[in-house]
Amino acid sequence: MGHSTVSSSVVKSAEYINATSQHVSINPSGVKHAVKTLQEARKSGTPFNFDDWHSHPLNPSLDADPEYILSWIMVVDALNFSFWSDLEVGLDATSHDAMDYLRDNKYGVYYREALYQGYWALPALVNRALDAGVPLLDFSRASVMSDSELTAIFFSGHSSVESYPPLVELRVKVIKETALTMVDKFGGSMKNLISQAKNSATTFVEIVTSNFPSFNDTSKFMGKDVVLHKRAQILVADIWACFKGQSFGLFNDIDQVTMFADYRVPQALVYLGVLEYSQELLSKLKSPDPHLASGDPMEVEIRGNSIWAVELICQKLKPSPSDNPSAADQSLTAYSSSQWNAILIDFYLWEFAKFNSDALSHIPIHRTRSCFY
Repeated sequence: MGHSTVSSSVVKSAEYINATSQHVSINPSGVKHAVKTLQEARKSGTPFNFDDWHSHPLNPSLDADPEYILSWIMVVDALNFSFWSDLEVGLDATSHDAMDYLRDNKYGVYYREALYQGYWALPALVNRALDAGVPLLDFSRASVMSDSELTAIFFSGHSSVESYPPLVELRVKVIKETALTMVDKFGGSMKNLISQAKNSATTFVEIVTSNFPSFNDTSKFMGKDVVLHKRAQILVADIWACFKGQSFGLFNDIDQVTMFADYRVPQALVYLGVLEYSQELLSKLKSPDPHLASGDPMEVEIRGNSIWAVELICQKLKPSPSDNPSAADQSLTAYSSSQWNAILIDFYLWEFAKFNSDALSHIPIHRTRSCFY
């Protein structure tokens, strides 16, 4: 598939994890089913392009100043980890009472009269802080803010049960660390960071993971170092999607970015029959204590096999005349070497898992507290 440098290390790691896994496997018939599902979704009008990124009201508009947009994406993606709630463990996701309980008690942020929970609480709290004049995007000022000032940004104002998100102390540390590195290494400017990448997504990921420790998502598996790089890859993917593959979002090797190994996409892949879990793993994930430590072999297997599975799906989705893409999808070929790539498939599967949460509720997600995802 022509992968190079950092992306190659992610792909090679995923292939190695797949080949040596004991609890997670990939079903070839499930891969075919997923391919058919994606093709049918395209034919039915689902847009596999940049529109979805811009459809969310919390994401910045392209009309804003580019440095503001880039800094916003950097701050959000630096903090984009571990927003699931322990209150979810053991609850019946199909029960209206359970869902009411979660809505009322799990961490959430009101922003412009709307309540946001899960991942979307993060852009909401960042936007709320910016509206209040907190200089989160001015890295020189953010780097010298006190811990108490930064902690206050995360206060829910909605739930007394979970007034702060998980790992709030680590989030404060990450804000300071990110801001300091931006100032010391890149003059406080995301434009400077991007210019160093010279329109290469893999070089961008290499720069980010080598300079920002919280983005350096690696583990040891079966005695070998493996590279997963979820947040660094989603950072470059968000910039690509926001700028529609042009200007600051022009990366000539964007198709070398893999999927972003988190919680929801593996769940969707299990539902589609792509991933299969051993009984031991399923029993663990369905137990009263379903938590897996960061770097646990089972956790690494789930993440690595998810990456490799989407690579296999991508291989089978090479363009053909029978695809008959819409005009909107055809516009992608200006920025992507094909009408499909792992980023767009990941975006679709993440939304698919959220939209079909009731249907997927019987499939347990793994729960790992980590700054990496």
